[in-house]
Amino acid sequence: MSPNFVQRGSAAIYDKYTRAHSALLSGADIVLSMPQCFALLSAEGFARCGVKIASLMGATSLAFGVENDDEEVLKNIAKTLALPEFEKALSEEIKKAPSESFPKNREKALLRFLRKEEALFIREPNNILAVEYIKAINDICPDMEIKPIKRVGNGHLDNSNVGEYISASGIRQTLKSGEDILPYLPLETHSIIKDSKEFDMAKYHDFLYSALTTSDYEKIFNACGNKELTDIVFASAKKFPTYSDFRSSLSRKKHPETKIDRVLTNVLLNLKFDSFLHETPSYANVLAINHKGRKVISNLEKDSPLILLSRGAQYKRHLKNSDFKKQVEYELMADRIYSRCFKNPCGEEYFINKKTIISEDVK
Repeated sequence: MSPNFVQRGSAAIYDKYTRAHSALLSGADIVLSMPQCFALLSAEGFARCGVKIASLMGATSLAFGVENDDEEVLKNIAKTLALPEFEKALSEEIKKAPSESFPKNREKALLRFLRKEEALFIREPNNILAVEYIKAINDICPDMEIKPIKRVGNGHLDNSNVGEYISASGIRQTLKSGEDILPYLPLETHSIIKDSKEFDMAKYHDFLYSALTTSDYEKIFNACGNKELTDIVFASAKKFPTYSDFRSSLSRKKHPETKIDRVLTNVLLNLKFDSFLHETPSYANVLAINHKGRKVISNLEKDSPLILLSRGAQYKRHLKNSDFKKQVEYELMADRIYSRCFKNPCGEEYFINKKTIISEDVK
């Protein structure tokens, strides 16, 4: 899973250990988080990192959520996206309509190769990530089996809290409006959520906007990866007095909301756009395990090239590994920022002193 800053581009509402603890109580055997620098990549980079970690952990199958569980269509789209001919078609569509959003141009390029109903699959975020998982599996570990799991309940764009299973967007909206989210969460997780440290999103946005307004053009360009979006973000950050006004001004632009949020967080963490896209994760954080998970981790620690961190402070042992050092520094920075945005702020030692949650410790 993502650590404290998630692939949507924002800070997580609950910290990585709270979410991992909840997953453990809900039936997971091992909960890992990928390095922070990979979690803020596009769907392609996020999926590649997840698949690579799963492969290094010895996984033989990968389950993921989808809006439509037609395996053959998902595989066909993944195969098409990897074609050199598709890359050429996409470049042509972008040249023809540079003012169109990337998803729109990608859809038009796909229509050259697929039936309309197939091409429209990737309008849904879960399907986009599913296709990227399959594409990564085809490239990294083609023998890995896929297990698409179709969404049950409200759709991802449904922000209401009506129904047995509301969407993640619905849960975020319910929290934002000050309502209780516990009725929509597994009963086993209620005590964890109640006892967790409360994150102050407004404080985080102030922190983020301060970084944006004091960043020079080059830093924002490195985070954006293209001049057009850089110009918009740089000008808007100087123009608006509050983060809310600034962020609203960007929502009217052609770029997807999640891409904008990832760019803004990249500025905060001094991350270059897609700089880790083709790199291999050197570590994963073991956030929570049960007795079955402990056996797996014990075997992997002997054989796997992946560094498995079971407590925050363990990172110090591996700093001579240059790839590890480069990757973990972004996580340390992200954790420092996140810990200062709790309603009752903590120092950097809060996450450094954390250790793996083990099932015997769970009450």
